[in-house]
Amino acid sequence: MNSASASARRVSLEQTTLAIEELKEGPGEALLALALQLSSSQNPYVAHMALILIQHAIKFKWNALDFNTKVNLKEEIMRRMQIGPPPTPRIGDMSAASLSSPIHWAEPLARCVTAMAEHEWPQHWSELGEKLRVMAIQSMNAPTSIAVLCVIRRLLEDVVVFANVTNVKRRREMQQAIHDSMKGWLGMCIQLFADAKLTEDESLLVVKHVIGLLSIMVELASTPDMEPLIDEIVNQLVRFLTIASHSIYEEAAVCLTQIASRKRSGHAEKIVVDTFFRDNVIKALLETASMASHVAHSNEEHYKYLKALCDTLTTVGMHLATVWQATADRTNKSPPPPANLHLYMLALSEFALHPSLWLRSEATAVFVRLASSSHIRKWKELKTTLGTKILPRLVELVEKTGQPSSSSAPGTPDSAHYARMDYDDDVEWVHDFTQYRARIFVLVRETMEDHHGVLLATVEQSVLQRVALDPNSILPHEWDGLHKLSKSILTIAFEKELIEKKVEVTMTNAYMMIIQTIGTKASFASANEALSVLSALYPLIDKNPPLIEPLLNLLEALAGAAPSPDEEKELKRHLTSTIIALVTKHDKVAKDYWKRIFEVTQRMSTSATQMQLSQIANAIAALSNVVDSEDDKKQLLEIALAPQLEKLQHMQGLFENPHTFLQHTGYLHAPPTTTAESDAHNGVKTRKMLRSTLCAIEGILQKVDAESPVGPIIVPQCEAFSRLVRILFELYDPVTLTLVHPAYADILKIPFSERQSIYCVVGENIDVQMGNSSSGSPGGSPGSRQRASNEDARGSVALAIQFLSEVNDTLQSIISICASKFSDIFYALPSLPTILSDCTANLERLPDFRVRYWLKKAWATLIVCSPTAALPALFPLLSTIVEHCQRRMDNVWAQVSTIDYDSEPTEDELFLEHMTCVLSRELIGFLKAVFVTEEKHTTANTTNAAAITVSLSPIGNAVFDLGGPLLTSFVTITFNAIAWRDTQSCVKAIPVAKAIVDKLSKSFIEDAAIFALTSVLQSIRIHGSDEVAIGPILTIIFHTYASLRPHSMKLRHIIDELPDTPAATIEAFDKRAIAINRGLEEMPEKARKDMVRKLLRPIISVTLGELGRRPVELRPLPPIEKRAKPASEEPDFAAIGDFFGH
Repeated sequence: MNSASASARRVSLEQTTLAIEELKEGPGEALLALALQLSSSQNPYVAHMALILIQHAIKFKWNALDFNTKVNLKEEIMRRMQIGPPPTPRIGDMSAASLSSPIHWAEPLARCVTAMAEHEWPQHWSELGEKLRVMAIQSMNAPTSIAVLCVIRRLLEDVVVFANVTNVKRRREMQQAIHDSMKGWLGMCIQLFADAKLTEDESLLVVKHVIGLLSIMVELASTPDMEPLIDEIVNQLVRFLTIASHSIYEEAAVCLTQIASRKRSGHAEKIVVDTFFRDNVIKALLETASMASHVAHSNEEHYKYLKALCDTLTTVGMHLATVWQATADRTNKSPPPPANLHLYMLALSEFALHPSLWLRSEATAVFVRLASSSHIRKWKELKTTLGTKILPRLVELVEKTGQPSSSSAPGTPDSAHYARMDYDDDVEWVHDFTQYRARIFVLVRETMEDHHGVLLATVEQSVLQRVALDPNSILPHEWDGLHKLSKSILTIAFEKELIEKKVEVTMTNAYMMIIQTIGTKASFASANEALSVLSALYPLIDKNPPLIEPLLNLLEALAGAAPSPDEEKELKRHLTSTIIALVTKHDKVAKDYWKRIFEVTQRMSTSATQMQLSQIANAIAALSNVVDSEDDKKQLLEIALAPQLEKLQHMQGLFENPHTFLQHTGYLHAPPTTTAESDAHNGVKTRKMLRSTLCAIEGILQKVDAESPVGPIIVPQCEAFSRLVRILFELYDPVTLTLVHPAYADILKIPFSERQSIYCVVGENIDVQMGNSSSGSPGGSPGSRQRASNEDARGSVALAIQFLSEVNDTLQSIISICASKFSDIFYALPSLPTILSDCTANLERLPDFRVRYWLKKAWATLIVCSPTAALPALFPLLSTIVEHCQRRMDNVWAQVSTIDYDSEPTEDELFLEHMTCVLSRELIGFLKAVFVTEEKHTTANTTNAAAITVSLSPIGNAVFDLGGPLLTSFVTITFNAIAWRDTQSCVKAIPVAKAIVDKLSKSFIEDAAIFALTSVLQSIRIHGSDEVAIGPILTIIFHTYASLRPHSMKLRHIIDELPDTPAATIEAFDKRAIAINRGLEEMPEKARKDMVRKLLRPIISVTLGELGRRPVELRPLPPIEKRAKPASEEPDFAAIGDFFGH
């Protein structure tokens, strides 16, 4: 098509569209006359468009039509449904033929009928429900039945499911009409099933639509309507589980799932379970699942059907567990299992062992639910299935294999093949696999008492023996599952003391064999993995303390080994963590062997790197906790701390000013370009020393308790730590940045891993991202050596960025621990004002991501942990933080408001939006931690759940008493947050706002009250369409007005300005709010929300789907007469006399 003809066609389409729109806005009678005439056209395009015009006329012009026109239109639409679609014309266009198919003919007709029903049903069209039922059953053509089913489906969706009928009164009337018609419609579905001819395509299409309608109806139907028919409905659905045409078998399985998930009470729920456990139903499900599993790997449609069957079976299992547990709780005895439970267990176990991760996970969830019940887990069928089929195969089930990226032949029925059908990438698969393995471990815990023999035998034979005999033969991807499974089973078994003496001897032998194998046969990589498996057996040491000696000998031997650099790093880290685990988790044994443990740590120190030495210092600090002698304790702590204090003294030049810091850390010069240069670089050495020293001090502080002598030694060093914090903050000064070498220009940017965390997604490893995998070998071409050199340079910059981030985080942790664990010493320091001032230096230039972490990890701790006597010294810090955050948040939200979402936002704009939302949430968390206290208490109206009362903390009350800029900023941030365009920030800020309002009602400040009310009213304009936020917002609006209105008439003047709100509504709201506040009237929470919603309806924001929707004007219909209750018969007491012999 050339450009001229294309342009002419576009102009023609525009003119046609304009003409149609003008016709739609014209008189209704003229529109209907033309549309009815065109709807009989043999051209399917014209007929289809005509029906759309008829629907438009009905929806928006019905009230303007005269009575006869309405009656004639109803009769004409129903007549066309009765006679079916016109013959399909012979048009070469396939799309034209598709428009004449039953579904495309039925849908626009159904929309017309539904539109008329919204105006007239049931008051002026009471026979509609029965007429539809009769038409569907008596019709001799499939399209008519399909059209009827489409009408009923649309009625259910518009009135009940999606509530598209916005007029509440009309929706309730139509709901009552649907309820009255439901039993007849269910019977209609059963009749259509029975009349279906499985060899005719049109008949099968009717079946498909019946099943789709039933999937909606079974959830909406009441128990009296559903109970007599449920068996027959399920029997009919089971018939279609083997029919693949039109994917009927999948639709049937989905409908069965809907029936199985019906939420009713008591007897009605038991009926559902009994229905599915009947012979014919459970056998049909088992047979079809078996057939589908054999072909699922070859066809994605068959696999989808298999998943639908799995949904059905798992839903039945969950329903079974819920109903039977409720019965057991009610009767206080174990109910008998349902019939055919053994067949159900057989089917469920096949899904639990299927190669598909999705199927395995769903089936395992049911086993967990059944095993969690103390009554159900005793059933013989369940115990047999778990003990013989599931638990013995746990090792292979927890193996982390089958990612979508794994290589396998197409169509091969392995885990990777199914994973490629279920997941877009490995990240999604890993998420689901982690959830699945967590379910496995819960299953282990719940079945341990009944199946500890099987579980321990599985670990002993499939894990421990394998590791003891030949760990080198275990593949890398197998180790993770072996670690976690052995740890899970053995930890629970030791906790519950389920290991018998004979088994304990076997485990002890395995423990000794693994130690011997690690020391003699295992490679360093295998030794590292085997140590993780061995750690599951450490509880044996508590029962037999001498067993620690061979373990310590092994650790000492491994400490003196010489593996490759990469292996050494992992192995030495593991050895240190093992020492810490022994000291902390098995402290009673470690107490008697502490000197030997200390010798091992000293052996480790002889060939350790800077970071490894810091970890060893942590282990020694932990060891000091188990020593009785104070002299020995002090000696150990001195050994752990002395090197760190010496290194701090050696690095004093770092703590002078930003220039000396940059000079000593090497940022004033070009970065090293090779690994050799990096190893010899003084700046890199200084960075490693500083990082290892700070990590060691942080670890020591974490390991010791509050009475440790470490406190008086380390806490005075906080002045040096805070000085380093100030230097790091001042690096963001533009003048300081000019000193940095151009290659390090990006060192103050957010690290890649932190940027990914802001986006709330899983980030890749920083070393991988920065291309730090090669250091450049002497050989190769000059070009390859240059590329390797460039990669190392980029890697050096990446490590420099990571270094500054880690130092910042470690300093936050050290200062926070000192303030919380050693508060008496910390807040008594003469240098406390300087420390607090340093922690907020250069805030204006600090980036958002750095402020976020200080809000989250340090500033709140510094304030909350302060003794009451030290609070006056904290107010300058608090004022600085809160007043600065108010300015910052005003600025960043103003920047976010300038983003043009109509065009594609840039990556920087998207990051700004995400960062602003995250920072907002952290700031509200800070305000809540500092200014608010929460108290849980049980009220008369609550049985199990505890009510939470929020109020201002002592600091919050002190801020109100002082007043000034701090109070202004606190109130401003809180109520601005409710109106920020971030729902989570809004919801998190509401409890803080409530506490402020309660305080204002006692210490009234008129300007603050006016600002509070206007802010919460503004929030409903922004978040009114959010289902999560609307409830809390309505509550805080009512609470704000009712609490503060009695103090000022100006608040009444604010709501007087509400647009399109009748004065009578405002007056009624005002009077009731004041009455409720004064205790003169009581009103439930829901009624208060409804009252506020009615008042503010003109300003409540609407959902995106409602924007631009044209309102439908419905005329008032007469009320539906309430059905009279059946007259109760007079009780006959005559038989009582016979009973008593009178």
